[in-house]
Amino acid sequence: MKLTGPQFSDATTQAFFDENGYVKVRLLTSEQAEQLRHAYDSVKSAHEKIAIPFITTSHSNDADLIGKVNEMILNVVKEPIYKIILNSNIIFSNFLVKRNGEDSESNPHQDLTIVDENKYLSYSVWVALEDVDVSNGAMRVLPRSHLFDFSLRPNPNYYWKYNAVMDEIKKDMADCPAKKGEALIFAHSLIHGSHKNLSGRHRLACVVSLHPREAELYNFFLDAPESKYVKKYKMSVDAFIKYIKGKPPHFGELLEELPFSNRQISKEEYRAQYALVN
Repeated sequence: MKLTGPQFSDATTQAFFDENGYVKVRLLTSEQAEQLRHAYDSVKSAHEKIAIPFITTSHSNDADLIGKVNEMILNVVKEPIYKIILNSNIIFSNFLVKRNGEDSESNPHQDLTIVDENKYLSYSVWVALEDVDVSNGAMRVLPRSHLFDFSLRPNPNYYWKYNAVMDEIKKDMADCPAKKGEALIFAHSLIHGSHKNLSGRHRLACVVSLHPREAELYNFFLDAPESKYVKKYKMSVDAFIKYIKGKPPHFGELLEELPFSNRQISKEEYRAQYALVN
C-alpha cells in the first residue's frame, strides 16, 4: 500500500524517496548554512548546558527557547523546503548538537509516530551545517525499512521492537555523508542513526519535522513499558512546541486509548522482513 508522504517537485527525487524512504538533496547555499551557524551562537550556552551526548533544542523543555530556535531556523530553511516539497506543513525545527566523544553514537532507531501511518508518512529534513562524514558523526540509514510492517512508536516508555537485533541492523545500514548545506530527507518510520563524533569538537546540524498537509497530528503516550494500552492525543504545532519530554501532552486533546503490544523481533524475523523489501 502506497502511503502519502512528501511530494517532491523533482520526479527523480520522488522515485528515490518512495523506494528507499530517504533522499539527499542540496537545500541551502554555504552562506545560508553559515547564517544558521551564526544564529546558533546566540543560543549555544542554553544547548551545551544540557549534559547529554546528543542534544536537541527540545531537550531543554523550554518553550520560549524552542520557539525562538524554531523561528531562527525557519527564517532560513522554510522557503527552500517548500520549493522542493510541495504538499507539506512544517511542524517545528531544532538545532542538533552531537558532542565529541565515544558515547556520541546514535544507535539505530525510528522516530515517534505522529500521524496515522496506515495512510501517511511524516518526515524530517536533516540539514548539515558543516561538512559531515563518519569521523564527526555522519547519518546512516537502513534503506527501505519504511516498508517494514507498521508498528506504533509511542513515547516515552517504549522499548523498541528491534532492540534485540540492533547489531544485525547495523550490518545493513548505509552511510550518508553530507556537505555543508545538504539535507537528508527521511521518513520518521525509516530506521536511522549516526556514527560517533570523534573529530575533537562538537558537530552542529538542524532538523525540521514535516507532515502531509491533510494528515492530522498525534502524540501516542505510553504510561509504562508494560502498559497494554497507549493514549492517543490530537496535537497542534503549538502543542508540539510546548511539549515537555516524558510527560503527557498538556496541550494535546486525549482522543482514546488503544491496545498496544510491545513484542520483540527475533533475528530470524528481522532477516525475513529485510529480505521481503530488498
